Parts: sequence; structure tokens; C-alpha cells
Amino acid sequence: MKDYSLSPAFDTRGINNLSTSNNFTDVPVYVNGSRNYIEIDESNYLMNADSLENTKGVIRISELLNPIKTGGVTPIGIEYDISTDVVTELKKYCRGFFIVRQKRIPTILAQALTIYLDQSSYLPCIADRGNVFLESFIDKNRLLSQDFDKRLVYTTNFKQEAAICPEAELKLPFFNQLFTGSEFTITKAPNQPNGVLESTAFDNRYFTLNGYKSNTETIKAIEGIKITLVEDGTKMTTSGTQKFAARAGDAEEA
Repeated sequence: MKDYSLSPAFDTRGINNLSTSNNFTDVPVYVNGSRNYIEIDESNYLMNADSLENTKGVIRISELLNPIKTGGVTPIGIEYDISTDVVTELKKYCRGFFIVRQKRIPTILAQALTIYLDQSSYLPCIADRGNVFLESFIDKNRLLSQDFDKRLVYTTNFKQEAAICPEAELKLPFFNQLFTGSEFTITKAPNQPNGVLESTAFDNRYFTLNGYKSNTETIKAIEGIKITLVEDGTKMTTSGTQKFAARAGDAEEA
């Protein structure tokens, strides 16, 4: 301020599907020489219900601006264009200003990579070169084995109703309160794997994706999907319509 003190933080404007073009409504600072003010809906802080232009600085970057490419990641920055009239008005009240970032308001709870779910044991399984399998702790002769290949169990009775969610693993207390069989809205990410999980040559238990590609499909939200968090060691749980397990037994009991 003029007395070198700091004022409270003031929000900038936000919008949905922010792109490289100027999506914001041009609101002049002065109209016929008089100070002009932005009109908003005080119940939701919206200036425009169609574009979700708001006065709380909440933005969602357009999915067409894809920072993830197979060759690397290109960060997306935000440019502020401050007009001369705005600077003139600010000089009446302060000596300068700086931009700070508010606490992130998530519009997406988590991201996950979908995999398969065996419908006999209800264990998660993955596909490698066309074969869907899961790992046992015994071989086909029901003997304990240290050989990974002998412990593989192949299945044809599966559905694509499981997912690997690293964020849920890192924030178990938080997601345990959310993913309890409750219904959520899900959508395909704009970045899709370029192929399926494949085992590496140096370690057949280590699976990777060979890259990502842009999703060219029309992205539609699917509502009413039940999501259940299954922690390591869980022998059986259910969402009410589907059973899940993280392990079918204990090696010590075999």
C-alpha cells in the first residue's frame, strides 16, 4: 500500500477451458470517465455461466493444450496482460503489487491407469503381449516357488474393472474416506498410453508404457461409477455390486 503495508490478497479472474486465445470478457476500468465495476452473481462468483468465467481466480486449462508428449513434457505458463488503465487505477492505492498463487483447488480427485479384474479370484491382473495374468505365490503343482514365471496364472475370465491409482496409495487416509463404493464421475484423460504395459528385457516383473499419445476421441464424462479403494493385503471387499481382493491367501498358510 502507500504506507508500505501489505493489503489482503485479491483474486484474479478465472475461466473454464483456458487456451492461448483471450477467452476473458474485456471489462473497461472506466466508462465515460467514471470507474466501472465487474458485475457478478454473488451466489457463485460467476460472470458468465457458459464459460464459467469467475472472480475467484479458478481456472481449468483447455484439454487441447497437452503438456505431455512422448518426447517429453512442455510446461504451460499463464500470461497476465495488465492494461494501462489498470496500472493508473492501482497507483492511486499502492506503490506496487506482486502475484501469488493460491492453494490449488482440485477439479480432478485422482488419475488412474485401468487394468483388468479376474472374476474368479477378484484379484487385479494385467495384460502382457495379449495374455492376461496374475501372480500367485505357488506354482501349478501347489508348491511354493521363487520362480516368477512358474507362479503366473493366466485367465480368460476377466473384466476391465480395476485401476492402478498412485495418488490413492500416497494419500490413503484421504482417499479411504472417499472411495468407499460411492459414485463418482470419471472421464478419459487427454493423454492416453501409446500401447499397453509391457515387461522389460532386464526384469520380467518390471512393466512400463512406451509413451503417450493425445486422445482424439470426444471426451465424455461418465456419471454414477462406483469406486472402491482396495489396500494391500485386503482379502475381500465389495462395492455392493462388485467384489475386489488384493490377495487370495497367505504364503505361510500354503
